[in-house]
Amino acid sequence: MPKVKPLNWFNPKKTLSSGNTEFQALLDLLPYPALAVNLEQDTIQHANQRAIELTGLTHQELRARMLSQLLPASQLESLGEAPASLQPVSLTRHRGTVVEVYLELHSLGPDVASHILKLEPAQEHDRLERQRRQQQRYSTRMAGFLAALQETDPAQALEHVLEASLALLEADTIGLYQATGDHPGAALRISLGQHTDLLPMEL
Repeated sequence: MPKVKPLNWFNPKKTLSSGNTEFQALLDLLPYPALAVNLEQDTIQHANQRAIELTGLTHQELRARMLSQLLPASQLESLGEAPASLQPVSLTRHRGTVVEVYLELHSLGPDVASHILKLEPAQEHDRLERQRRQQQRYSTRMAGFLAALQETDPAQALEHVLEASLALLEADTIGLYQATGDHPGAALRISLGQHTDLLPMEL
């Protein structure tokens, strides 16, 4: 009679070894402060150099601390439902100093108990957000400028190009001057904006 292999009804998730040098090397490649954590055990298993600089703690000191000693326990509990914090939370650093950070939790897979916890300083987060919004505005305005160049009516095309240029340059007034071969200067042909009366008629 063939032997029947017993079913493994309980398959615990894998945990990262604190001596996993390959994983530590990969963590150090991340361009932001990051910790490898086990939320259920409230432990810190690895930290990259940026996290060490942010917290002011050594790698050994971080691994000796509970995660809830650095971050509010209530916020850690909510990360299971919402893996990114919408508001900055207080990170307790070396000697009790505090810095505001945004949290973002990344899974290492369904069979791994550990997660990567991104710690983004609020100041850096706000700078990147402003940069993102500025780039989005620029892209929208550039699309309007390029669309204006496709106008078939020259008069409408000129007006729309000026409107798009006004938005693209974030100016309050813009004018187009036209020069002719028999005139030493240039005459104002069309203008748009808040202070068109301040533009000289000739240059």
